[in-house]
Amino acid sequence: MSGFAGAVVKLAKRTVFRLGYPLARVWWWAVPQSAEGTAVAAVSGNRVLVVRQSFRKGLGLVGGGLRPDERPAAGAARELAEETGLRLAPDRLHPEGSIKLVHECRRLRVHLFTVGFDEPPVLQLDGAEVIAADWMDTESLRRRPDLHPVLATWLSMRRTAPALATAAQEPSAGPPNGLQPSAMISAGHPREDPGAG
Repeated sequence: MSGFAGAVVKLAKRTVFRLGYPLARVWWWAVPQSAEGTAVAAVSGNRVLVVRQSFRKGLGLVGGGLRPDERPAAGAARELAEETGLRLAPDRLHPEGSIKLVHECRRLRVHLFTVGFDEPPVLQLDGAEVIAADWMDTESLRRRPDLHPVLATWLSMRRTAPALATAAQEPSAGPPNGLQPSAMISAGHPREDPGAG
């Protein structure tokens, strides 16, 4: 697919997300819903990877809903690959348990996973669902008012930087496939702070 055609496809997907999301929220409000999903905290030292989605404000972790009969670790690895281009085996992700919450009129159960890196790896964002990402200091994140509740909950579970450093130093958590460090990633756009806007 050419660069122009790829850009058109990404624009079309972003449009679907942006138009469909408000309609979905109305449906969730009108008809009580429950859902099960995953979230992945990729950490490097005291920084965690946060993403900005094309259809909602605020910052969150990589993640999404589980497919029918999909195991949580497999779903987390799939979401990580789809949204960031990082392809890891499910057993590379460390399970952190699950949380239950009500968000946007839906009852959610979210399985949390952590994966650590010595250095932040290069990402390739999908450009449709996720349009920007950054490795942000956890203390700075805690002061922000625009966090998705799953990210806010994960931060409350990880009150100190040493906990993140320990995860990043696990033997199975090295950068995959020889990927090189990168400080900032955006999906085919100029450098941008995912917290802007």
